[in-house]
Amino acid sequence: MWKRGFGTETTKLLLDEVFQQLNLHRAEWWTFAENTASLKLAEKVGFREDGRLREAVFFDNKFHDLVVLGMLKSEYKPAKN
Repeated sequence: MWKRGFGTETTKLLLDEVFQQLNLHRAEWWTFAENTASLKLAEKVGFREDGRLREAVFFDNKFHDLVVLGMLKSEYKPAKN
């Protein structure tokens, strides 16, 4: 079910909930630096990289960086229905 837009649609619905229903100021997205699909999706819907936690987690017998992305309510563009 990859590359059919389900992730994009779901993320936009969640952002609608976060900013329109819950009226929160900020949304965050954390992912591993190697997860290019997650990073592309986050950037596609408007998240921007805030920082990187170098070698923050250990699995598969090595350390991995975490990428922290954020979106402020002022940057949010509601999904068109």
